[in-house]
Amino acid sequence: MASDASFVQFVVDQVNGAGAITSRYMFGEYALYCNEKVVGLICDNKLFVKPTDAGRAFIGTPVEAPAYTGAKPSFLIEDKLEDRAWLTELIRITEREVAVPTKKRKNKDVTKPAAAKPHAAKTATKSGPQNSKKKAAPGAKKAPKQSAVKTTKKSSKGTSKNSSKTASKKTPKKTPKKTLKKTLKKTTTKAGGKLATSITEKNVIKKKSSRR
Repeated sequence: MASDASFVQFVVDQVNGAGAITSRYMFGEYALYCNEKVVGLICDNKLFVKPTDAGRAFIGTPVEAPAYTGAKPSFLIEDKLEDRAWLTELIRITEREVAVPTKKRKNKDVTKPAAAKPHAAKTATKSGPQNSKKKAAPGAKKAPKQSAVKTTKKSSKGTSKNSSKTASKKTPKKTPKKTLKKTLKKTTTKAGGKLATSITEKNVIKKKSSRR
């Protein structure tokens, strides 16, 4: 059963002369603070004061009981709740012997080693082959593949044309018979020698014999 807020406020008012008294709701019940120190608990509308040697001596024969199941026994205050002066002195004595709670501080000086980033390794591997390529051919430009193909085609065409020209020069052309006769007649008219006339006469004799 949770404590009533009215009962908690009653206890705070009863012991406010001991110092800065506050209450805080924790785990369904309330903790009682004096000067920022936990001096007791309020559970099921009952006041449980922290056990101390000075508090035990002040109370004489205190009643001890746990504030909740599993908790350590504390001083259960029931008959003296209405005695404001007595209750205020008990809280003042308890606050003196209770240690100040130490706040957990993070170790700022201790720096953890920075974990290696996964993309850093990837960039390192990518930059490796690129640098090696640049070093292998500094300032040298590779000819594009298409230009190489065109040059090979042009060279092949040039070689075929040259080969056809050389073949035409080497193989002499055969002259027909009619052209030979005409050339011989021209030579007879130009040259007035006996050899030229004799050649023409022989050709005429052959023609006549062939007609007969």
